Amino acid sequence: MNISYDPPQSLLALTLELKGSSEKRAKINLFRALSKLSGTIFFQEAQALATLRDALGDVYTPLLPDDLENHELLDKFFTCVPFTTYEDYQPFVAYLLDSKLSRLSDVNNLLFPGLLAYIARTSAAGTTGGQLKYFLKYPDSLYLSPRWDSPDVPGFKRCQFTLIHLNRW
Repeated sequence: MNISYDPPQSLLALTLELKGSSEKRAKINLFRALSKLSGTIFFQEAQALATLRDALGDVYTPLLPDDLENHELLDKFFTCVPFTTYEDYQPFVAYLLDSKLSRLSDVNNLLFPGLLAYIARTSAAGTTGGQLKYFLKYPDSLYLSPRWDSPDVPGFKRCQFTLIHLNRW
C-alpha cells in the first residue's frame, strides 16, 4: 500500500529555522524508537521489516543510540518500511495467545522492550470483518506517575482510573 506524503500547508509555511528544528527532532525521535525496538522479536522476525533488516545487514541487533543523526539508517527506514496494519502484528499476538508458553523469555521483548502489562481486545461488532482484535499493551514510563498519596509529591493529589473488563477465554 502506497501512501503519499502531502504535508499540510501550515507545515510548508514554517520558518526555515523552525522547519529544520522540527525535522531534526522528528529524526532523533525516530532513531531513538528504532534503537529501542531493534531488540524486539517483532523487529527481528516481522515480514514487514525484512527489507529493512536486509538493507541494514548485521548492524540492526540491536541498534545503538550513539549516533542520533544517522541519516543512512533513517533513509533506509523510509525507503524499506511499508505502512503496517494489524495483519503485520497479528502473528505475534496469536503466538502469545495460542501458544502454551512456559517461560517469560518466550514473550519478553515481543513487540516492545520488556514484558507486556495487559492485553486489550476490541468488540467484534466494532472491527473490520467482525473479528476480534487483540492489542498487547506495554507499560509506558512516560505516563507512569507517582501514587496520588505519595509523600514525594507534596500538595498534589491526582487520581487515575482504569477500567479493565475480564472474561474467560
